[in-house]
Amino acid sequence: MESLLELIRGRRSIRKFTPQEVPIQEIEELLEAARWAPSGGNAQPWQFVIVTERETVEALKMVSPGLFGEPPAIIVMCFNKDRIQSTSELHYVDLGAALQNLLLMAYAKGLGCCPIASFDAEAVAELLSLPSQIQPVLLVILGYPDEDPSPPPRLPLNKLIVERI
Repeated sequence: MESLLELIRGRRSIRKFTPQEVPIQEIEELLEAARWAPSGGNAQPWQFVIVTERETVEALKMVSPGLFGEPPAIIVMCFNKDRIQSTSELHYVDLGAALQNLLLMAYAKGLGCCPIASFDAEAVAELLSLPSQIQPVLLVILGYPDEDPSPPPRLPLNKLIVERI
């Protein structure tokens, strides 16, 4: 079994997928990992929409300029506004933690994914018939990788530490 740091270092954003469908049980395991993310005040502000129908995937592509290729599945990560407890922006941090859990679980299971923020949120909400309290924030394209990207360059740690106390 890989160490957590090896998983973190090995994960890549995957944009090219094989046509193989992702079983719903696999997707649910990713969401199980996501739901265990920490959240301010344990608000758990996230809500997830699983999209696997080809017609809906194609319709989402029409309102998402950042969505390329043919992903077999898309997870729409949303806020449930009823669970946002304050006017702070902490719920974005919460959703980021859920996203990281999802991305790492996908990689550990041999799946590839890529978060997409370039989309028309109102059009996505309408297309998916979401209730008004559910706000789309990210699309995560998902499938079995058909590419193996090289690691992107990273700044050395000594360039990221401001000071040592």
